[in-house]
Amino acid sequence: MKKHHRPGSSAQRGAAALIVVLLLFFIVSLVAAYAGRNLIFEQRTSTNQYRATQAFEAAEAGLEWAVAMLNGGRVTAECIPADPVDVAQPSFRQRYIEVDSDPATLGNVTPVRWADGITAERPSCVRNGAGWNCSCPAGVGAAPAIPAGGGVNPGFRVCFEAVDPPQPGVVRVVSTGRTSFVDRPCDERGEGTGGEAAATVSVVVALSSGLATPPGVALTVRGVLDFEDAMRLLPVALPSRQVLDEFWMPNGSLVHVGGAAINVAENLTPSNVRGTPIEALVARDPTLGALTPGQMFASVFKMSKGSYKNQPATVVLNDCAAACTDKLLAAWQPTPGLIEPGRINPGRIIWVEGDMTVESDLDIGTEDAPVVIVATGNVRLAASVNIVGLLYSQAADWDNGGPGDAKVRGAAVAEGNFSGRDIGGGDYWVQYDSTVLRWLRLSTGSFVRVPGSWRDFP
Repeated sequence: MKKHHRPGSSAQRGAAALIVVLLLFFIVSLVAAYAGRNLIFEQRTSTNQYRATQAFEAAEAGLEWAVAMLNGGRVTAECIPADPVDVAQPSFRQRYIEVDSDPATLGNVTPVRWADGITAERPSCVRNGAGWNCSCPAGVGAAPAIPAGGGVNPGFRVCFEAVDPPQPGVVRVVSTGRTSFVDRPCDERGEGTGGEAAATVSVVVALSSGLATPPGVALTVRGVLDFEDAMRLLPVALPSRQVLDEFWMPNGSLVHVGGAAINVAENLTPSNVRGTPIEALVARDPTLGALTPGQMFASVFKMSKGSYKNQPATVVLNDCAAACTDKLLAAWQPTPGLIEPGRINPGRIIWVEGDMTVESDLDIGTEDAPVVIVATGNVRLAASVNIVGLLYSQAADWDNGGPGDAKVRGAAVAEGNFSGRDIGGGDYWVQYDSTVLRWLRLSTGSFVRVPGSWRDFP
């Protein structure tokens, strides 16, 4: 007997299979769409994270760059070292911050304000692929060169803000980085726009003073003091001994010596305090004589010799044994035109490695721009020399070989013995000046980060 198949059963099985296939295809499509959505989301997240990191790193680079520039020397409007030294070019520090000289706010650091107000003081840099194009002119707004041709060119701008409440030697550095450089006013924090990222970070920096403990007398000698020839100590012309004691001689002495004092009574001339017994002018301190050279140095500068020499704001001069005059002037020379108190001083320390001979007439340092000179060898002043600031010698002998007088206004310190010899006919004059020393303490040295002051929000 023949079996007959019903046509509808095969059609039903085919329809069921089609439904299953379509369902599976739909599920696969949903999975693929979801996976694609996640992939796009991850790509966008990665892109955003990349841009945010790029902006943040640019902002952080701006902080590091600004601190380094504050401790550097003279630079051009493109922020490149002015080499050879161009005295018409101020340093980065001179361009953007000033130290108050007003007695009420002495030592406070404030940003320099130019004619167009707060919008101008923002040195800036843009990455060009091979390096950075920077702009830090004085008196006008920064204008870094923007690379042509598109591409990724992150950049940063730097602003300076006074801290609240103001503190001597302290200022806040604010850096805003962007994936695509946009120059905006200093009071606008970084906000990403148009697919570009921005970040603002800041840190408080403080001045590590180049003269942490100013001497209290005109001349400090750790070892033996021997005035072989005439030596004058000047507290300058003062109306009374009371004024002298109060403002010029904190410990009542003109000389602080750790060892023996030889020929002092015969050759020392304490100007303006005539009639004062010589014993009252020389303080013999066995504790001072017991210090090691390193301890003596640390008592004045509050750091080791290696740290002091290697700090960012120190200018190291070599080969000064025969002729050092021009090198000293190049390291210190103030910028013409910047005459406001507190804006003349480059704030740098001069470290002379080895012997130092001043072979020709030299005027270095002023009341508004005093100088710190540290010599690791013998100091020989073979000409008419006028130094306003602190002269620190690690050597045994200071010789005046010129016919002119060798004058130091501020203070002089000898780490070893001091032998004042008048070879060429001139005299040694050391004039104690507390105002000069105080200004050195407040305006000279290196800016360093204050721990715990960094932040990445307004």
